[in-house]
Amino acid sequence: MIYKQPFADTISPTTSVISPFDGTNVSGVVNVIAEASDNRAVSRVEFYVDGNLLYTSTTTPYIAVWDTTTLAHNSVHSLSTKAYDSANNEGTSETVTVIVEDLISPIISIMHPEDYSTVSGIANIRAAASDVSGITKVEFFVDDYLLGTTTTLPYSIDCDTDALMHNSTHIIYAKAYDAAENITTSNSIT
Repeated sequence: MIYKQPFADTISPTTSVISPFDGTNVSGVVNVIAEASDNRAVSRVEFYVDGNLLYTSTTTPYIAVWDTTTLAHNSVHSLSTKAYDSANNEGTSETVTVIVEDLISPIISIMHPEDYSTVSGIANIRAAASDVSGITKVEFFVDDYLLGTTTTLPYSIDCDTDALMHNSTHIIYAKAYDAAENITTSNSIT
């Protein structure tokens, strides 16, 4: 009896990134989806962002979750995949390039003066503001009137209360702008 040797598997799998599309803008948490095929079977698909391994999937659908929330606004990143079969043959996808958008608004809060406090003379108004892509400016308002703008820490401005009617009540708030032109309005202080 003659036994036939099985042919060695020398054919590499094929793979491609099918979502997101090349040249698109992405934001937040992104599902990176790949397809892969082989003449026998795909054993795993590796997902790479800028050449660094993000995730390995061993079952279809081949999906990796990519959190872009900490990345800089308008930053460009490359996505690719590698597929392997049981013989450890490797197939590499073409690179997909995406641009990260910042859709996360800044965080801002009035820190001083305290709500319902009494002020006189020159009163300093301070706000705390932060954002993933950086704060470009903070505007301060008294009764919907723009008091002034600052672009550097600490975010504060002086208000001459002598220009206001004595024993009157006023509403103070601020707006923070980030590099992606997202805007947030702070809490109001009376």
